[in-house]
Amino acid sequence: MRGYLVRSVGQAAGGQNILSTSQNRLTQTKLRLCLVHVPMARRKNLDCQRCAADSIEVAQAKSCWNTEKPQVCHSRRAYYKKHSVNKAKKRSKQRSDRVKQVKELDIPLFGVKTTPEVLMTFYRDRADGPIHAISFSVLEDGEAISSVKPIHLKGVPQSKLRKHIKNVLGVLNAQFGQELPVSKDKLPVKLCPLCLDKEGG
Repeated sequence: MRGYLVRSVGQAAGGQNILSTSQNRLTQTKLRLCLVHVPMARRKNLDCQRCAADSIEVAQAKSCWNTEKPQVCHSRRAYYKKHSVNKAKKRSKQRSDRVKQVKELDIPLFGVKTTPEVLMTFYRDRADGPIHAISFSVLEDGEAISSVKPIHLKGVPQSKLRKHIKNVLGVLNAQFGQELPVSKDKLPVKLCPLCLDKEGG
């Protein structure tokens, strides 16, 4: 998306600039609007960013995978993976610089932590279809740092599912000592970890 900055420029009658005109009268001044192009920062696609952390098999099984032009998805996955690596390197260097500065000043060192988020994954084949299973994981910078064992939901009423979600989020918030933001994801039933473990066993 491109943005424009509106700037007003005063111009006196006869084409002379206002500042160099001896008679500075408002009636002789015409305002001209100039559109100055201002480049906007590229917006992140959070779905693509989370997908880049998954394996290629999991990514290709998602409904958002571009089957007609798979190179688009491959390119985006490569971009966000490279972006995460560069971001981690930059953060590491910044932390290293801060550590050096702190040691020189001889003041206590306080670590800077990013806020983790809870990823709630529903295993279902259709958006309006029954939920086969549910799992929870806690992500920090796109990497899983904690997870909750998934459960099957066959025959589980909605009221009990809502209570289970509330209980899990309460436990995770208590574990990390803060209210964690929550995001949702949907995967096909064939990727249910419980079913995959059963087939592998």
